[in-house]
Amino acid sequence: METKPYEKKTEQEKFESQREYYSDREIQMEMLYAQQLIIWKLDKIRANTNTLIWWLVVLPILAGIIIGLILGNM
Repeated sequence: METKPYEKKTEQEKFESQREYYSDREIQMEMLYAQQLIIWKLDKIRANTNTLIWWLVVLPILAGIIIGLILGNM
């Protein structure tokens, strides 16, 4: 049984043709920049998650404890 050759999509062919004459160094620099973009985005996501945790978990718990102490002393 023979397998059919993989057919490239037009987007992939366009992407490859744009970078056909890149040197190894240029390809590595492009990969490094793409990796750095991912790191920056993940750092933003981490910071936003930290903020959400404080607003949705920690602060309501603290507010509940404070309200409980105030109402318990009345």
